[in-house]
This record gives sequence, C-alpha cells and structure tokens, in this order.
Amino acid sequence: MALTLRYRLPNRAWRSALALLLAACCVHVSVQAAESDPRGVELMEHMKRAAHALDYAGVFTYQQGAVMASSQVAHVVDKQGERQRVETLDGRPHREFLRLNDEVRSIYPELRMVLVEKRETEHFPVFFHGEARTLAQHYAITLEDETGRVAGRACRVLHVQPRDDARWGYELCVDEASGLLLKAQTVDASGAVLEQVAFSEVRIGKDVDPALVEPRHDISAWREVQPGDPVDLLAAGWRIPAPQGFVPLSQMERTLKHDKHVRQMLLSDGIAAISVFIENRRGADSRTPGPTEYGATSVYCRQLDDFWLTVIGEVPLATVQGIANAIEFIQ
Repeated sequence: MALTLRYRLPNRAWRSALALLLAACCVHVSVQAAESDPRGVELMEHMKRAAHALDYAGVFTYQQGAVMASSQVAHVVDKQGERQRVETLDGRPHREFLRLNDEVRSIYPELRMVLVEKRETEHFPVFFHGEARTLAQHYAITLEDETGRVAGRACRVLHVQPRDDARWGYELCVDEASGLLLKAQTVDASGAVLEQVAFSEVRIGKDVDPALVEPRHDISAWREVQPGDPVDLLAAGWRIPAPQGFVPLSQMERTLKHDKHVRQMLLSDGIAAISVFIENRRGADSRTPGPTEYGATSVYCRQLDDFWLTVIGEVPLATVQGIANAIEFIQ
C-alpha cells in the first residue's frame, strides 16, 4: 500500500497541471454511502498527527494474497525534526529508506548509491495527506462503537467507504491510547480484503532509541542521484483526465536503464495514488497492451501513436483503464 503525502509544485506548474486535468474528466458512478461520522473524521485527523508527532518503533507486515513481506520502522521527532528509517526484512536485495523532514533517501547497497528526493509517498503508518474533512467529500468515514485489538493494543475501528466506483474502501484500526494507525485493510465493493498492512509489534513513546533511525551502512562516500527533472505535460501537448478528487502531486521526467526516458504524472485523492507513465516507443516492442491486477493495484497499458502509455494505481481496474483510454496527445 503506497500512501501519498502533499508535494507542493511551483504555482505555474500547479496551474498547468490543474488545467491538464480539467481538459478531460473521467465520469464514475456514485455509490450509496453513509454520511460521515464527525467522530470518525476527528479520529482521522488525530491519526495523521500521531504518525508525524510521536516516537515509535516496530515491525509491520504487508500481505497481498499469498505474498507477505515484513519491514522494520523507527520514527523519532527531535531537534533535527522528523526522522524515520524503514528497512525491509525479507528477500533480496536489502532496502533501506531514511527520511529527514521532507527529504527521503533510498539506499541501494549493491550499487553503493543513494536516491535523494522530496517525499511524495510515505510508509505505513501514515495513511493520508490533506484534511480529513476534504477526504469526506469522496469517502464516508464512520466509527464503530466497539473496539478491536492489534499487536496486543486496543484500537478504534474506522470504516472509509468510497462515494463512487473510482476508488477502493478501507478498514482501519487506530490505537486507542495514542491515535497511531495499527492496521489498514484495502477492500473492494463487496468488502473482500485485497491487501493489508499491520504492526505485529510496536513501541510508542519516548523510550524509542534515536539510534534506530540511523542508517545501517556508512553512506557518506556513496554516489547520490536525483530522481529526474520537472516537466510540464500540458505544455508538451498531453491531455490527461483524472477521476473527480484526484489532483497532481508532481510531473517528472526520469531516465531509466539503457538511456530510456519516461515522463510521469503522479495523482492522488489524499489516500489513493495513480501514476501515468509516458515513454517513446523505440523499435520493436514485445509488451502486450491491456490490463493487469495485483491485489489492490491495477495496471493498464496501451499504445498511442509513437508512445507507450502505462497507468498504474491503487484503484479499481476500470479507473486506470478509463484514464489510459482517454489520454490524448495534441501536436
């Protein structure tokens, strides 16, 4: 579950991105959802503050079908600001992510390389960005009276139900004592769980050792790279639609292996994220257009003239397919 955070674009780029989205809009069917509970909206805001203001450390597990992966997280707020370290515990290669306020460093030990970027996505237990009352325009947020239990801690149960068919729903367990998110499930319209992430163990409070947010490796001499350069896709001729409530977080051109250039627009409604990738086709292409689904993540690819488009997001397949099929390039 990739979760988005606010990312401020320069005013000119922001206006261009909004115009690009308003040029064409995807239409989605409304879904009957309950009115939001003010107690639930208030708890969502408390949950967001807790994820950024508290010291905590623990192990969380992500599950999608038969696939499970565990990570260790440590988060400390001190005179330097907000510091966090996330380390993958399963599989190869080893991955480590460090954050200091709005700067994220992704560590690649096998390459002795550090990718440095402003944060656009965030690790659990952050769940959303913006304001909960804004989310309530697109999701009904309700609170159960009975408590649950996760990692040995009592938690309040929140239901986040979409108001249209463009998004998934979510079931959350929020620590009763601190407000920290302990568990998040992504569910479809029938209530079936598509993926989930939860703490298996967690410590919350000032006894968290600040050494836990330091990197495992000495990266002082490692090569640092940037993710890419900002681009203006509207000015370049692209018209990209988006479901109601999704707004652009960034537009970037990235250089991949074999000197391949890919342009990316990242969209979010505050919870879910959608990325649109645009690349020039080079010679014969063995890829097959069409849909793919991985749990809560949907992918749709198609060819447009001399370009290859890929739309990927934590939304239903019809949402990414609708965006991909409506994209236009005006020369």
